[in-house]
Amino acid sequence: MAEAPAGAAGGRARRLGRRALAVLPPGTALVGAGTAVLGLASYIQLAAAGRTLPSDRMAGVSVLWTLVFSVGLGLFFPIEQEMTRLVAARVVAGEGTGPVLRRGLATSLGLLAAVCVPVAVLAHPVANRLFDGNLSLVGALCAAFGALSVAYVTRGMLAGTGRFRVYGTQLALDGALRVVFSVLLAAAGTHSPLLFAAVLTVPTLLSVAATLPWVLRAARYGAEGVSAVKPVAGADVAAAAAGVAAGAVAGGATGAASVGETAGGAARTGGATALRSSPPLPWRALWSGLLALIPSTLLAQLLVNISVISVKLLAPDDTAFITALLSAVVLARVPLFVFGSLQASLLRGLSEAVAAGDRAAYRQLLLRTAAFTGLLGGTGGVVAVALGPWLVPRLFGSPDLLGWTDFAWLSAGTLCYMLASVLGQALQTTGGHGRQLVSWAVGTAALLAVTFSPLPIRDRVEIAYAVGAAITAILLSIRVTYAIRMQPMRHFDRQAGWTDAIQGTNFRDPAERPQSVE
Repeated sequence: MAEAPAGAAGGRARRLGRRALAVLPPGTALVGAGTAVLGLASYIQLAAAGRTLPSDRMAGVSVLWTLVFSVGLGLFFPIEQEMTRLVAARVVAGEGTGPVLRRGLATSLGLLAAVCVPVAVLAHPVANRLFDGNLSLVGALCAAFGALSVAYVTRGMLAGTGRFRVYGTQLALDGALRVVFSVLLAAAGTHSPLLFAAVLTVPTLLSVAATLPWVLRAARYGAEGVSAVKPVAGADVAAAAAGVAAGAVAGGATGAASVGETAGGAARTGGATALRSSPPLPWRALWSGLLALIPSTLLAQLLVNISVISVKLLAPDDTAFITALLSAVVLARVPLFVFGSLQASLLRGLSEAVAAGDRAAYRQLLLRTAAFTGLLGGTGGVVAVALGPWLVPRLFGSPDLLGWTDFAWLSAGTLCYMLASVLGQALQTTGGHGRQLVSWAVGTAALLAVTFSPLPIRDRVEIAYAVGAAITAILLSIRVTYAIRMQPMRHFDRQAGWTDAIQGTNFRDPAERPQSVE
């Protein structure tokens, strides 16, 4: 008799799980699995390095880790975002996505050269200031940037075409290899910071190589399982785009497929036929957004990662606190690893809703994601405050220097940062790249004001993070509210991707242009 209640409880749990997933953008669960593995790998990597390397060498690895996941992500993650947006718009229109891949890769490699050449020229000053004179870590920094420059291009193609299973696989493979390499290095008892630094590069490149065939398939066939083979009539495009946006909000797995099946009339499943001839993508279609998005993302990453760098610059000899703070930041940012699984699918869903001119779908998806993000950040913060002071010394081997107030400030900053990231993506899909940049700039200015205040260094860097993130989130919420409620519907149509700048398609007759289904 006891088995029935247990079975009923299990059924309720499964139903609740399905309902929770239905609230989130489609693909979140698939990407989330890979993100969880990659996030766990970061903890294992830092724990292995912290227990193997001496404190002075671990400080260099800590700074390197922070730079890779702040500057590196700030430079190259925007390319993934813009590629996702442009590819999703082309999928809705039945256009080929290959030109986006070519432009994105060229842009990413050009940006890599623009960053790494000056770093190489200034290698000695950089090494002396950040890595205690260790030149090898400067080379490791450039190598890690190179791996990210390629990885984010491939992820943009996979996300834009809805290949979230492969996207998640790439993340999971990257994380699994990091765990293996870190454990092997720790078991071998190596004291070389360069070998631990290489864990930030080699697994990423191997994961990209393993998933490259699917990336090339995405460039050739577009959305998975569907290929448009003839020009699409304007009315059919509108109906197809509306179906995609509705599917994005409802969590349907066939949203992208409906584009080819509804609009093409001659679409074929199984990916056997390549997309119809693709017009080239003008450089300005990619760079017009990146010129504002890259500074925005750099400021965002500066805000979320600057605490460790600030202590290194303000108190370079306090290596014990640097090591402890990095471990605390990583623990307080546990919700960010879960939140990362939302970003790719959220951006694609919002982009498709804008492409359909469906403001109601856009608003519903945004509100649901923001509510989930708030719950995630609040729950993670409570756990970090309760367990962080006890867990950090035991998990990472860090000095026992931090208390619950330290974790409270760090967790509050993480919650506000996640909300700001959701709102920033929403503003990006409506063409608000410049307004997003202004919001992050004001938040960063507030962070710097607190950092250079007369407070103790520990209080400065922690409170600055929370204040800067909170101000940014408030400004972005105002901007997004204005974009949704106050802007006329043609604002959505203008940013919908139905222009030659984005997909090469001109609708000469206004009646052919997709209209809102709200």
